Amino acid sequence: RALGLAVAAAGAAAAAAAVSTAVVAAAAQTGFTVGCRRGLCRAGAVWRGGRQAPHIARCRSSSATTILRPVAPEVTTWQPPVVTFGQRLRGPKVVPEGLQYCPDFVSLEEERELLRAIDGEGSTWMKHIRRAQQFFGLVYYQTSQAVPELQPTGASPKSSQFGRPLSELPGWFLPRLHATGAFEGEEVNQVQGNEYLEDSGIGQHVEDPAAGETLATVSLLQPIQLTLQRAVAGRPMHSDERDSEDCLKVLLEPRSLLILKGESRHDFAHAIRQSKIVQLRDGSRLRRDSSYRRVSLTCRVIDEHRRTAARQDMP
Repeated sequence: RALGLAVAAAGAAAAAAAVSTAVVAAAAQTGFTVGCRRGLCRAGAVWRGGRQAPHIARCRSSSATTILRPVAPEVTTWQPPVVTFGQRLRGPKVVPEGLQYCPDFVSLEEERELLRAIDGEGSTWMKHIRRAQQFFGLVYYQTSQAVPELQPTGASPKSSQFGRPLSELPGWFLPRLHATGAFEGEEVNQVQGNEYLEDSGIGQHVEDPAAGETLATVSLLQPIQLTLQRAVAGRPMHSDERDSEDCLKVLLEPRSLLILKGESRHDFAHAIRQSKIVQLRDGSRLRRDSSYRRVSLTCRVIDEHRRTAARQDMP
């Protein structure tokens, strides 16, 4: 009720200029986010307990209107992932340290909202490699192929270093991700969209040093199994020395969040194999046929000063 009264009192003033103090105060008490209906403010201007979060509401446009959104939950429920261990796994059958999994990080409606942002107006899917990609924030992706469009550095033209604004993602997405604590106070500056069709995958790799200490992936639409294998000095084993059954496979379900940090980020290489079969939680199997589509959002804190055009984890 206090929120409704505050909105009514703020009225045209809030719509015409700065966010009303009354609206902000009521929002802080009732668990809402103050945002701009036209997306002119930076995403994630969250007010809690009368304190403004690092993202500042900067909208001063006379044509903008203030809206209130429920604040994203602060508590993420981590659960053990569904893991399949290889038949010749060397070492204990345990999940590597630093791997965290939340099976229901976003709801079905929030998944649709993310997909509208990714696939709708402004979509910039690029297909420089087998799977399509698009970037929010910094553009930077290491591949063994020479693709300058994916590997800009600080010396590259500024126009090539940035993709779509992070503010084009739903306003609740990054605040919720930061609220998990996985990034330990750092702010994500890259969200990379990946599209996997049919049996497309990604080869064994260890995240580039410029990708920061934490890797967060939100999976949408379809499940997949992520394969992890021990790395050697921060690099994948050479294919000639690698045993395909010396691995563990982690099931990434639709709307889930996976965190890799610490041991799981630095001491294991990860991949998505070009397998047509996905083993599901209930023991059944999904076949990746021509209708299969999975979209993932991989979130990183890129160290702009460590970017390089040469892949650094080649075995």
